[in-house]
Amino acid sequence: MKIRSLLFSMMFPMFIFAQVGIGTTTPGAQLDVVTDATATSERKGLQVDVNSTSASTTQSTFSLHLTNSSTPAIGGAAEKFGIYNNVSGAGTANRYGIFTEVFKPTSGATTTDMYGVYAALGQSTGVNSNSYGLYADITNAGNTANIYGVYSTVNGTAANDDIYSGYFLGGKFSIGQTTTDNYILPESRGTDEQIMQTDATGNVTWEDKNDNSDLSLVRAHLSGTYNQSATGAGWANIDFDTEDFDTNGEFNTATNTFTAGTAGYYRINASYHTTSQSNTNYYGIAIYVNGTLEAESTYNHHNTGDVMRQVDCLVFLSATNTVEVRIRAESNAVDIDGFSGKTYMEIQQVKKN
Repeated sequence: MKIRSLLFSMMFPMFIFAQVGIGTTTPGAQLDVVTDATATSERKGLQVDVNSTSASTTQSTFSLHLTNSSTPAIGGAAEKFGIYNNVSGAGTANRYGIFTEVFKPTSGATTTDMYGVYAALGQSTGVNSNSYGLYADITNAGNTANIYGVYSTVNGTAANDDIYSGYFLGGKFSIGQTTTDNYILPESRGTDEQIMQTDATGNVTWEDKNDNSDLSLVRAHLSGTYNQSATGAGWANIDFDTEDFDTNGEFNTATNTFTAGTAGYYRINASYHTTSQSNTNYYGIAIYVNGTLEAESTYNHHNTGDVMRQVDCLVFLSATNTVEVRIRAESNAVDIDGFSGKTYMEIQQVKKN
């Protein structure tokens, strides 16, 4: 009787407006299909087999073509669905909301594209209209097994041009546990040797890495032996007139002055030896930054032998700041030993600002 009713309604559709039920006497939709299969029978609510052998290049084929032209209004509980699929929790078997198998052609064209899921969204109008190509909301707090929002396994061969587990184009890419601890990655490529850097608020940008290859390194010494005399109780620049190396060209041998090219932290080490002295006078060595004393080592000589003084400090220099190494002899002229292993100045930039 159910089959006769269905056939009758199909033959005379313009006169029949009642709901049709298959497997039920109380249909809840225009077409309501209920299966009551046994344990040994195949359980299918609806099977559609489109077996078109036409090689048409203009006519598409559809196993199921649905159109929802209803006009529910926004603001209430009404929603609009193309497909609404509900898989109940009854039973213990694996379950799939949508299971798709797509096979490549067995012969003929080798450039046929294949899509497991293809979502094409129209224009979203209104400032509050969000668009989602794929939205997965998983609530399974009591589960101790793994939970995947998206799980992708790609098995390719060397013949493939490219193999991607994920490929994203257009817009930003964000990842994180919540919207308060996520990272937003840059939208464009960085330049050669740049690195990604976070600002601690989720924004990630491309930055030039702190490359040591262009940090300042300077070593200079006197060109001769006993060639500079320091006279009186004041401070005088030591005449470092010969460079061992100067990686960025920042030391001036004519003025004995180092001028920082970039801001950063610099270690400055300097030493001098004199000829043999027979007195207990003060002898000192000092580092001056922009003409102001920065570090000093001064004390009395022990009345016999060479005088040796050394000073070492770590300073912050802004670009264009100057550094000079000076000597102080309390009284009488004193000759400085020009051997490069005894009298020298070294400047090493350890970190850029």
